[in-house]
Amino acid sequence: MMTRSGLPLVALLVLAWAALGVSCGESGPATQPCKTDNECTLPQLCGADGLCAAPAAADEGKACKHDSHCKSGACLDLAPDDAKVTPVCVQRCDETSACSTAGNTCAPTVVRGVASGSADTLAAVCVASAGGGALHLGERCSVDGDCSDGICEGGRCTRLCANACPEPYECTKATLSRKSLALEHDICTLAPALSVAELGSVTTPAAGVTSPLTFDIPAGVSSFVLVAIDDDLKQVGIAKLEAPDGTVLVDLSAPDTTPTRSAPYIGMSSVLIPGGDDPKAKMQSGTYKVWLQTYEPDLSKLNPVDGELERVFVVSRRWGKRGGLVDLNLHFSPGTGLTAATAPGDSYVKTALATLDAFYRRDLGVALGTVKYFDLTAAEDTASKLDQVHAICKAFSKPGDHQNAINVYIIKSLTFAGGISGGIPGGPGLYGHIASGIVVRQEGNASVMGRLMAHEIGHHLGLFHTSSPGAAAGSVDALSDTPSCAAGTQVESCPDYRNMMFPQFPASGGISFSAAQADVARGSPWLYETRYPEACGAGTYAVDVAAVRFGSGSTANGSNVLEGSCGGASKNERVHIFRTTTRFDKLTVSVTANGFAPVVYVRRDKCTDTAAEIACQMGEADKALDVELTSVEPGALYIVVDGGDGDYTLSISE
Repeated sequence: MMTRSGLPLVALLVLAWAALGVSCGESGPATQPCKTDNECTLPQLCGADGLCAAPAAADEGKACKHDSHCKSGACLDLAPDDAKVTPVCVQRCDETSACSTAGNTCAPTVVRGVASGSADTLAAVCVASAGGGALHLGERCSVDGDCSDGICEGGRCTRLCANACPEPYECTKATLSRKSLALEHDICTLAPALSVAELGSVTTPAAGVTSPLTFDIPAGVSSFVLVAIDDDLKQVGIAKLEAPDGTVLVDLSAPDTTPTRSAPYIGMSSVLIPGGDDPKAKMQSGTYKVWLQTYEPDLSKLNPVDGELERVFVVSRRWGKRGGLVDLNLHFSPGTGLTAATAPGDSYVKTALATLDAFYRRDLGVALGTVKYFDLTAAEDTASKLDQVHAICKAFSKPGDHQNAINVYIIKSLTFAGGISGGIPGGPGLYGHIASGIVVRQEGNASVMGRLMAHEIGHHLGLFHTSSPGAAAGSVDALSDTPSCAAGTQVESCPDYRNMMFPQFPASGGISFSAAQADVARGSPWLYETRYPEACGAGTYAVDVAAVRFGSGSTANGSNVLEGSCGGASKNERVHIFRTTTRFDKLTVSVTANGFAPVVYVRRDKCTDTAAEIACQMGEADKALDVELTSVEPGALYIVVDGGDGDYTLSISE
């Protein structure tokens, strides 16, 4: 076959291959001689043999000029502001576990590609830790170098994440910014202290609900509060609550026979589980059944009426399962002479709060956390009707820093009671509702004011009156160590007169909570703690006690990885971090453990390093153990409570 040129087609094909520099039998194009890289076309470089060729892919950190030169597939300039920096092979990442080089962390970094005209971008890449900061995930920070993970975002140490974060943090979307550049990436952020499960709305016919509402409580939950809301402000009651094993926990038809109490209230009803010390009222996982009812809005009787509960939900403690701190929002009406601006330094307010805090620390194993102050208007100076109390709670409640603060409204005059709590317990996380908080009258004596707040906040945590002669059945607690007062007894002669939850407690002299009351309060979902995960290695955390120099909880909920020089092997422990910028000549760490002999040891700056231990002492069950530390330099003290399973309290004093 001939072509127009007169040459055979085969001859033309041979000429075409020759034009490409390939002869018969060759496997690729001819290499180009070179003396410098500039004589080659990327990704080829000038090799040692003087020929242009693509180099073997290099490891992370090696110099490069093209993405294909790197095993990671990324050749980037990590310091684009510095023209002298040589681009290197970089590993892109979504979390630190994806970084293959030891000591590297996955961090947002300003980078520039090696192609001509490449712009600066913010990317997640593996880089050497930014300064090896000492602060743990969640601690307050100023710059990236403060944090052990090398990322300070929003004033808190965080880390990049792909799916999961250590409890109590969760992986959430965020926009990170550095040098006016932005990166959309998931980071570890603190989860809400409360876990809320919405159960929907429920119709409540006067004849009674035939089919119960059911809800599941997963394993590991230490306590929960069931809350039912009626926007029409009928009286709401938990008519019956049945545990997974069939135990009837609440029964309003026979309220004095059940191991748990629940009080009907206007617009809301709630119940805390576990809310008593009867073994039958113990916490269980599984499916609960509840029958709900609406009644006429008259607290003196239970007359069922048709209704609908617009919202029913379950609030569980997400973490910090025993003890902890309680946040308060204090609101002042003008007639009290107190204002949000002056309250923090006011001697009356300081004495009242100190009285409240002292009772709670000593008896309940609970301390005040963050306290904030707000103003009411002159219209709230006096409340002579329950409707006025409800209006205050609905209009002024605020969630607080941890989304779980108890609002206390201090007004000049409450004509029909010393104080009113919106439910027993109050609904954790419930704001903008008529039951959102506690209204109390101002007492002339600051210490009495502290006692009154301790009593009413006790209701909000889940504590009922110890006795109430003439009150409705089921309106007092079911605890074994709080005796009731018989009707007709002189108030001062009642056996529970000096219990903080007696309805007419004394204004002076000895007064206290009982052990069973403390057990109920320590489990309340209103309480929280600030913890930093993995502060002492994988699977451990440290509870921050620097702000109020107090901690409490249960070692049963701790880890089992540490041991002090004086004991603690094979026992669960809880770690507390006291970080300070101040030098102390002496600090005393006092620990009281309930039911076990504590082992308390302290390490300076390095939690997992046994050589960093500066003190270790063994104590006795139910007795205070004082560990004295001298010449305490600025830094972090890791205080470990070890030696057994049980509740404990820890305090630090100068």
